[in-house]
Amino acid sequence: MKNVVEHSNNLWRCTKCNGDFPECDYCYKLKIELHDHTGNLQNIIAFNDVGNELMGITEKNLFLLSIEPTDLQEICGRISGRRSLLTLSIKVDYFNGVQRLQPILINSEEIQYASACKKALTDIQAMSTSKRPIVPTFELFFRVSSNTTICT
Repeated sequence: MKNVVEHSNNLWRCTKCNGDFPECDYCYKLKIELHDHTGNLQNIIAFNDVGNELMGITEKNLFLLSIEPTDLQEICGRISGRRSLLTLSIKVDYFNGVQRLQPILINSEEIQYASACKKALTDIQAMSTSKRPIVPTFELFFRVSSNTTICT
């Protein structure tokens, strides 16, 4: 993936090879701010396909729209207040010798409450009947809104 800058006469200049191109490929890099029930803040990033799914509009169409602030609020409002089951991948970076964790959103799907409850009950029953400790699996439930929430 290369960064491009709009140059002149509708040409795009690649910052890597300094070539000029009449068109470029657009991609999402969404920065999403989530808060859990304790008020802790978690920033996650969503790229292309997941961004398309969340926003409901392709990157190119979003760029080509003559966007008014109210239109952008409406588009972003599509993910606000919706509860989703998110799958994250954690990227580890080192900056000036300090380790930083960056969660990246790799999948978003609607929560199936019935199956999630059945799985939780099965896990609880397995823990209560087992002689050895069982490490339960946890799924994160995120609600994206203006007061964005992570529920575990």
